[in-house]
This record gives sequence, C-alpha cells and structure tokens, in this order.
Amino acid sequence: MSRLVYAVGKERFGVTPSERKQTTVTKNRRQIEIEKLRKDLRNLRNQYRQASELEKIGLQELRDHTRSRLQDLRKAERIRKARREKARQRSRFLSNPYGFSKEILEEKKAGQLNCSKEEAEEHLKNTHSDQARHMQMDGHERIAPVPMPTVAFTEEKPSRRSKR
Repeated sequence: MSRLVYAVGKERFGVTPSERKQTTVTKNRRQIEIEKLRKDLRNLRNQYRQASELEKIGLQELRDHTRSRLQDLRKAERIRKARREKARQRSRFLSNPYGFSKEILEEKKAGQLNCSKEEAEEHLKNTHSDQARHMQMDGHERIAPVPMPTVAFTEEKPSRRSKR
C-alpha cells in the first residue's frame, strides 16, 4: 500500500533531490600555525642538507627555535582538547550520573559462550548453591553463646505503655 501511495505521489509531484551540505571542519589558529611550522621545519631540513658549515649553525638555531615553538603549540592544543573532553564528560555525568557511572565501572562484555545453556545452568548451580545448607552447624569456640530471650517477642503494634 505504501508503495502505491509513494508511486502516485512521485508521478504527481515529482522527486526533489535532497541536498546534503558537506560540513567542512575549519582549523583553529593554533592548528594552522602548527601546520605552518611543520612545513617550515621540512624546508629548514632541506636547506640544512645543502648548506655550508657556516650556514648550518644559523639554520640549527632556527630549527631549534621552530621546534620549541611547535612543542609549545602542540602542548597547548593537547591541553585544549583535554579540557574540552573533560567538559563533555562532566556534562554527560550531570545529565545522567547513574548511567555514566555504570558505563565507566562495569566490565565490558567480550567473548563468545562456547557451551550449551544446560551446561551453563549446571555450572552456575554447582558454583552458587550450597549442598549442605539444610544441615545444622555447630557453634565455633571463639563465638560466645547467645542466651535465650527473657521476654517473649510480640508482633503487635507498639503501644504507649511499651514506649515508657
């Protein structure tokens, strides 16, 4: 039925192509500068290979300065990403604290069960049940015996007289 409705609608009104906008990720100022410094380092390396001994000293200083600047920028970018991730995790926690905690603390399920359901049930029964649960156990010598109660237990509602 839905195919018929779609076919009739298509004949009468036609189909408009859906336009998908491609979102381009714009790089921030720091990322652009990091790219520029990497490019400069490659150029300096090539110049260093072709330079004379006197020029190599100056190129070495330039390269050291560029490397330190690149290192500072990368550290700042790492810190920015960590701060952003921390804020994202904080908002996830505030929106659903129990679910977030459960997701973090529970062990991830992995692997395949290679036995039948009956075998698994039998294993769980043997592991988690006590065959001797109906047997009376003797007291332990380090545990003092508990005396019998002197007043009988009543299941009535509390009265004013019992509160005094």
